[in-house]
Amino acid sequence: MRIVKKLRLGILGSRGRMGQALIERVGDRSESFVIAAQWDRTSTDEAIAQESKGCDVVVDFSSPEALHRFLRISHPVSLVTGTTGLHPKTVAALKKWATKKPTLSSPNFSLGVHLVSLMLESVSQRWAPLGFSASLVETHHTQKKDSPSGTALRLAQDMRLDRSRIASHRVGNVLGVHEIFFESQLEQIRVRHEARDRKVFAEGALHVAAWLFKSRKKRKPGKLFTFDDFFMSLKMEKQS
Repeated sequence: MRIVKKLRLGILGSRGRMGQALIERVGDRSESFVIAAQWDRTSTDEAIAQESKGCDVVVDFSSPEALHRFLRISHPVSLVTGTTGLHPKTVAALKKWATKKPTLSSPNFSLGVHLVSLMLESVSQRWAPLGFSASLVETHHTQKKDSPSGTALRLAQDMRLDRSRIASHRVGNVLGVHEIFFESQLEQIRVRHEARDRKVFAEGALHVAAWLFKSRKKRKPGKLFTFDDFFMSLKMEKQS
C-alpha cells in the first residue's frame, strides 16, 4: 500500500474567521492535510520560532502586524499569505522571505474572482475608447479593516481604473461582493462576484499550499508568487 504523506500546516491567525474556516476545511481534507501548529495573538515568539520548524507550509490569515512579527521571528518555511493592507516594510520583508522559501501572496484565493480578473484584463484597453465609463463597488463585513479591499484594488488594476472610482461599503456580515460597472449613455454592463462561504477561500489556500509544497523543486525561492502563477500552472497542467 502506498502511504501518502500528509502536508503539515501551520496556521497563523487561527482564531480569526478565516483561520477557523481553514481549520474546519483541513478537518474535511484530513486525508491530505494535518495541522502541525496554530498561532494567534497570544502565541509567544518562542512558540512560533520552535513550532514553525515542524511545518511544511504556513498559511496566514492574520493581520499586517501579526504577519510582520512572524516574518521577523519564524523559522524559514514555505508561506501562503492572504493578509492585505501591508506596510511597505512588511512587503519588503515578505519579498526577502521569498528569497529563502517558496512564498505566495494573494488578496483573494477564489477561482471565481480570478476568472473575473481575467475578464477585466481582456477589456482593460477597450472600454474607454468605446465611450464607456467604469466604476467598482465593493462590500464587506464591518470588521474588514482595509478599505478598499485588496481584491478591489487588484480588480481596479486589472481594468486600469483609478482608485478614486472605487466605492467601499462595510455592512453586517457580508463576506465579499465586488461589482464592476461599465456605462454609456444607452447601456450598462455589470459584472458581479459574491462570496457565499469562507470555505471557498480556505479551499483555495489549501490548493496553493499543496502546489507550493508538492512542486517545491520547481517553485525555487527568489520570486514572490501570486495567485496568477498558481492559476496559470493549473492551465498548463491541464493542457499537457
